[in-house]
Amino acid sequence: MPPPPLQLKSLSTESLLGPDASDRESSEREPSTGSAIPWSKSGTASTIGGASANGADHLLDALASLQTAIEENTDLMTTQLRPAARRASIVSPRVQPTAEQQAELLIEKYKERLDAENEIGVTAALIAGFSLSMLTAVDPKIFERPPLLYVYVLLLSFVGGFNMLNVIISSFVYFTGHRILSKTRKGPRDNARDFVAFWDNGTYAFLRRLSRDYFVLSIPMFLIAVGVQLLAVMPLALGATAFIVLFLLGALGFKCSNLLQESMGAKPLRAATVESAQVVLYLVRSLATSWRRTEAAEEGEEIHGILKSSWSFTKKED
Repeated sequence: MPPPPLQLKSLSTESLLGPDASDRESSEREPSTGSAIPWSKSGTASTIGGASANGADHLLDALASLQTAIEENTDLMTTQLRPAARRASIVSPRVQPTAEQQAELLIEKYKERLDAENEIGVTAALIAGFSLSMLTAVDPKIFERPPLLYVYVLLLSFVGGFNMLNVIISSFVYFTGHRILSKTRKGPRDNARDFVAFWDNGTYAFLRRLSRDYFVLSIPMFLIAVGVQLLAVMPLALGATAFIVLFLLGALGFKCSNLLQESMGAKPLRAATVESAQVVLYLVRSLATSWRRTEAAEEGEEIHGILKSSWSFTKKED
């Protein structure tokens, strides 16, 4: 027997509250399947109401299973990722780090300090190369006044020399520091201790500060050198204006550098300049003294050789 044709019914209040005749006939013809809802005995449940209740049950079951899966996944991540985090040396704030982990953190800080020192060296290399290229390309014919030529050449020479000194010192510090921190014969604690001894050494600390001060001093000198060149090649009024502007910018940079040095608790550039000049004078005096001692020693050796040869000659005559 073919099934009855599908009839579309509107979802009115009567259809939701009570079944019609066709619903009653179909419910009487349908055998009992052991469902939890007694379709044949329910006088108030309709087909649409039963389907919606069944769909709601399925939706609740799906949500419950999804919540269970999420909880199981969370437990799995909690039990598996925490040991992996500990193996990756990720220290929890509640767990006190070991001595090796503290040494590794210190080594990372020391590497950042070396990188900061190297950044100044890179900038100093650029300024040194540019100033030396300008120095080699100077044309004496464009300088009508010889004093301007001398000032220009001296300023560029100091700028190139100061920045090359910074490059040498910063490169040495960067290379030596990374070499100490990357030793494999010792552990992280020994490497960190050796680096502190190297960094706090009085000679190396003075050279680092001297190179930084010279780098800062070279920038105003470079601006003044450019102003001198403009004063020589341009008309007097325009060249003088450019020179004054660059000179003021250089003085402003020098003042700002002093303020930054004082804010960090370091010596200002004025004291560093005087101190470095004293060091240069001390080195010159030491070289002069050693040269005099060498000459005196050579003269003594010559006199001793002459006396020795004369003594041997007189001895042969006897």
